[in-house]
Amino acid sequence: MKKSSFEGRGSQLFVMSLVGIILSILTLGIYTPWFIVKVKKWQCENTILNGKKYEFTGTGGQLFVQMLVGFLLTLVTLGIYYPWLIVKSTKWDCEKTTLDGVNRTFTGKGGELFIMMLIGFLLTLVTLGFYTPWLLCKVSRWKAEKTLVNGVSDLSSPFFESSQQEKL
Repeated sequence: MKKSSFEGRGSQLFVMSLVGIILSILTLGIYTPWFIVKVKKWQCENTILNGKKYEFTGTGGQLFVQMLVGFLLTLVTLGIYYPWLIVKSTKWDCEKTTLDGVNRTFTGKGGELFIMMLIGFLLTLVTLGFYTPWLLCKVSRWKAEKTLVNGVSDLSSPFFESSQQEKL
């Protein structure tokens, strides 16, 4: 059985968030990617699974470029690119987050998410917003099912257990 824990403190996150929000406002949002990466690294450094800490190797510069291009493409396509931006961001996050040298792989496709979000948007309109929680859960479930660790999506599977037993 895997033992996991989180050692971060609210006071640490509060100070980090306060500074990050102030810097993001002062720089008109330009600092935001570096702030996001700082929080992600803090989360990983404080999350432990079987005595091993997660590591996040992404940089603010990488995220800045990704966010800028994604924002521009989403703007130019009147929002149509947004699902592809989510997929690209999720893939980047998976590639940059490791546990003892093992990272996750995201296999989702923008077209799949586009259809799901289009239908979800229409259902949300028809139900006057009441469908929103179900749409959010559906997207979260889809992301979880498309996220693989060592080629499998179920961390309790015998394949994951045997292939990672000595590493984790």
